[in-house]
Amino acid sequence: MGVGLAGAMLGELLVHKHIRIEDHAGVLVPAVRDPRPPACPLAHEVLDQLQHATGQSIRDWLDFLALDACSRVEKRLVRADVVREVETGLLRRHRVYQPFDPNESYLVTIRVSGLANRWEQPAPSDALLLGLAAETALHRVLIQDVRHRDAYLGWVRANLPPAMTCLIDEVRALIGAVALNRAR
Repeated sequence: MGVGLAGAMLGELLVHKHIRIEDHAGVLVPAVRDPRPPACPLAHEVLDQLQHATGQSIRDWLDFLALDACSRVEKRLVRADVVREVETGLLRRHRVYQPFDPNESYLVTIRVSGLANRWEQPAPSDALLLGLAAETALHRVLIQDVRHRDAYLGWVRANLPPAMTCLIDEVRALIGAVALNRAR
């Protein structure tokens, strides 16, 4: 989950043209394109980190951001009043995050499923979401109609901008590396 969220953090900056991806002698590196702070505090933090540690590969950034991606995204969603933290369990207490408005939490699924059913080109942010969802196996949640899902995702992937394709490829490679390390 952390690698996918790390990809989403970099992807958000990419979609909003705050960063670009450059090839430095075969190593893909995120480079700041627009240093103006994004409105989202989390995106602003990540952009600041990118500005102060230039020259690191996308893979290194994904690895680094994945370390605390879940907690950072949880805080972002709590701050934005999208979810609330709830303690559950009697003996072993743990936190879960429930949406304030359950209907609103389904809007993304409905929107993306509608795009797939109509075979429409998604907006860049939805294309990023679909690409990352496919790599993290969350595409089954976003698009439940299996007849069209895989073909539609393939079509979306084939039409992604090159920088977004590079980012999603790096996410896939890192997820594979993590899975192999766990298997050992």
